[in-house]
Amino acid sequence: MENKRIKKSFKISKKKMLFAVLLVAIQGCILFFNYRKVNIKYPIVYDSGDLMGVFYYAKMIDEFGIRLENPMTGGASGANMYDYPYADSLSFSIVKLIGLFFNNPFAIINLFYFLCSVLIALTSFYVMTRRGVDELLALSLSLLFSNSPFFQMRYTHMWLIPYFMIPIECDIALDVIDDKILGKEQASLKNLLFIRGLVLAFMCGFTGLYYAFFACVLFFSAFLIKTVKDGCVKRSVYSLSFILSTALACLVQYIPNIIFLSKHGSNNQGEMALRGIGESELYGMKFIQLILPRGGHRLASFVRLVGKYNANYPLINENMTACLGLVASLGFFIALLLIIRNDEKQKSEPFLILSVFLVATIGGIGSLFSLLVRTPMRCYNRMSLIIMFLSLIVFGKSLQSAMFRIHNKKIWAVIASVLIVIGVLDQTSTLSNNENVVQIIDDQKSFVHKIEGQLDKKAFVFQYPYVDWPSGGSYKMFIGYLFSDNLRWSYGAMQGREEAVWQKQVASKSIRKMLHDITEAGYTGLYVDKQIYEQRNGADSFQYVFDEVNRLTGEMPLINGMGDLFFWNLKQYVEINDAS
Repeated sequence: MENKRIKKSFKISKKKMLFAVLLVAIQGCILFFNYRKVNIKYPIVYDSGDLMGVFYYAKMIDEFGIRLENPMTGGASGANMYDYPYADSLSFSIVKLIGLFFNNPFAIINLFYFLCSVLIALTSFYVMTRRGVDELLALSLSLLFSNSPFFQMRYTHMWLIPYFMIPIECDIALDVIDDKILGKEQASLKNLLFIRGLVLAFMCGFTGLYYAFFACVLFFSAFLIKTVKDGCVKRSVYSLSFILSTALACLVQYIPNIIFLSKHGSNNQGEMALRGIGESELYGMKFIQLILPRGGHRLASFVRLVGKYNANYPLINENMTACLGLVASLGFFIALLLIIRNDEKQKSEPFLILSVFLVATIGGIGSLFSLLVRTPMRCYNRMSLIIMFLSLIVFGKSLQSAMFRIHNKKIWAVIASVLIVIGVLDQTSTLSNNENVVQIIDDQKSFVHKIEGQLDKKAFVFQYPYVDWPSGGSYKMFIGYLFSDNLRWSYGAMQGREEAVWQKQVASKSIRKMLHDITEAGYTGLYVDKQIYEQRNGADSFQYVFDEVNRLTGEMPLINGMGDLFFWNLKQYVEINDAS
């Protein structure tokens, strides 16, 4: 009898299906409104920071699969990311799937971005209706979550965009707190809700290490809240198995890394090894940033307010994206008020919000955890997404409770429409034109294609100056690979590993010695980024490199239209030196 009731709860009604279709349609309209002038073949934003690395991953996954191995970058040894713990297999698989139909890394990432917004809306709607929010209200609130300020402002950190498992993580945690999982079968293989929780918790480990870690925080918080609520551990200890399930998912993905590290040893110069424990304070969450308007708001007065805060207060970084938006901020304050009310039925979401806040805020439990446990987790401000989702549920339930006597569907339709319009306009800033990047990309593409015309297929090109990957700060050196079909590039070798150490040593030598060493190693082209060189060595320092390479090779370089990229064909230089 118990399982029949559970099986029935798994079914999705036709009404919810229709609302889901409507949800996707409205989300599509919002995307069209915001990005209607975007040329999908070009990126919405284009810079030399993390975003360039995202495009590199997109092309690498499209060409070589989700294991992040690339024989066309990283010099003679090729590139891999086994020193870096990734748990993004689901995200990478979606990219690979899109790549079956598009071979342009920019189009792949744009479509991935849009698809994630739809998936976020759908999982949000599913969980909100499951938590008792009316379908029409859940539709509007789900659209706010899928068009969060975080989503709008994180295009440059694309692997944080697939946060569609966060509603599922919250749902599992709330089920634990509300005692909806345990039945007569208790936590066993006969309990379908328990099995559902284990499966979904396992899936939570495939959209990024951060979101997997946040899931574990939620499950442990639910365990503590439930234990305190019941006054005993017995009926809540099973929830720790959800943590193990998520951790197992991460471990499965990390097996290739473990095998690699067992063969090649640890890398004390790798990205993870260089992170300091104090960075959890640097990238922690601030209460005021939750309730401030988003940067680039449509209202000039809000823009001035945020600008004043950012210009005068410390520790301003990526935590600027932690803003909740107007509607979720109201839900957040309502949640704080509900905590002090004597009504246990309305405290599950507020207690979970409070626990997340205590973990994520600067100087909070996250800082204590980083002090006691060596972990790559440092950007606790990203937990604002959990607070936003739970706050939207609180807002929805509170609105329903305040207007419980209204049964007129037209009134609810008006309320839902107003929430969508006000909320989306508050949370988004139209990014509808990428014409400014078209000329830059076309120039870079033309430059790289000209290089390909001068060299043999799979020829090696040495990139100068040497820049660490992935801690170099600028990933502009990936331009060569992004627009190349058949050349092999030096950039992308993992810092601290043998190939990268050799490249760094060679690049530090005189131009004469460097040219000798790289041609001896098989390189037949020299690619130089003037902008990066002068950033490191001072203005006008590039002129010496230009004159010296010209003199030693007897060749004039190929120069891109923007005048920041230079290429020397070393084939004649190699022939002359071989003859002598």
